[in-house]
Amino acid sequence: MKKIFKTILCFLFPNKRITVRMIHGLYRGIKLNVAIKNQLGIILYPNEISLQSFLNKNLDPGDTAFDIGSYIGYTSILTSKIVRENGHVYSFEPINENILNLERNIKLNKCKNISIINKAPANKNGESEFIIQDKGENLGMSSMVWGKTKDNTKKQLVKTIRVDDDVKLRHLSPKTIKIDVEGAEGLVIEGMRNLISRCRPYIYIECTNFGREITWSILKSLNYSCFNTKDDKDEILDFSSYRSNEFIWTPNN
Repeated sequence: MKKIFKTILCFLFPNKRITVRMIHGLYRGIKLNVAIKNQLGIILYPNEISLQSFLNKNLDPGDTAFDIGSYIGYTSILTSKIVRENGHVYSFEPINENILNLERNIKLNKCKNISIINKAPANKNGESEFIIQDKGENLGMSSMVWGKTKDNTKKQLVKTIRVDDDVKLRHLSPKTIKIDVEGAEGLVIEGMRNLISRCRPYIYIECTNFGREITWSILKSLNYSCFNTKDDKDEILDFSSYRSNEFIWTPNN
């Protein structure tokens, strides 16, 4: 039924946006302004189930959290509600179109404790070319790493930031860090190695073949353990099992 409903809406209003409430899990009740063509699934289907559990388990009111790769903001908004008014969320999103929707959705949900960083965390300060799939319409798959040789894409030059160099960010102490950056996760971890070493956050990371070697090497060297998101007691001990999936890294304090 949901598939039929989505198909009808996409046919009738392919270029329209609507504001609706999310209906699944901890996201339930969050208002989102979404594009009917390629974002309606966020509303209709359960998503990010293990990430919801991770945030709910590891965050308390008053905590600080990083949402790296915020997209249109539903994870930042959920995190904002968990840490409440005395906590704070730093949402990192480099793509201009996503920023507009992120700002709109934060306002819709009346979140006062979210700071938007319109830069891509990386291993250097400067600029990087992002590739956006489907002629720039698939904003959720924007990447500074892959897609450079593909046709049917749009390019956007964005600012990059090395968190360990930033006067303000490097002194923050996030309790959790969520990283979903379409292949650039190794660059992100490399650029905030000192922060991770100092404050020992819990890290939820979408690992790809592009970033697996760097993230594994750095986080292991910082005395972290890696777990499968489907079972946080199922520790990943073999590097060959660390690929193309979502993982939780916990500090061994």
